[in-house]
Amino acid sequence: MTCAHSQVAAALDRWSECHWHIHQMEANYHEPEPFRYSLNSFIRALKEVPQILKMELQNHPLYVPALKPAIDATRSNELLKKLSTQRDFIVHQGMLDLASKGQIGTTEGRGFKI
Repeated sequence: MTCAHSQVAAALDRWSECHWHIHQMEANYHEPEPFRYSLNSFIRALKEVPQILKMELQNHPLYVPALKPAIDATRSNELLKKLSTQRDFIVHQGMLDLASKGQIGTTEGRGFKI
C-alpha cells in the first residue's frame, strides 16, 4: 500500500514552501525589503498549489467528478483572487510598495490637540 501523500508530493512541497515564506514574513515584519520579498514569494507559491494539484491528480479516477471542482473553487475565493491579482501587478507592472504611517498626540474630541 502506498502513502496517499505520494500522489500529491509536489503540491505538498509547494504548500510547505508557503509555510516557510509566512514565517519569513513574520520574522521580517519590521524590515520592508525582506518582508516584501517574502510576501511576493508566498503569493507565488500559493498561486501554484492548485495548478500543481491539477497536474498531479489529472489521472486520478475521482479527478473530474470531485477533485477538479474543489481545486477550481479556489479561484472564487476572494482573498486568493485578490492576492493573485496583486502579484500579477507586482510582477508585470510595478513593485509592491509598503508604507507605514503613525502619529502621536493627544486628542480632544475628534481632532488632535498636540
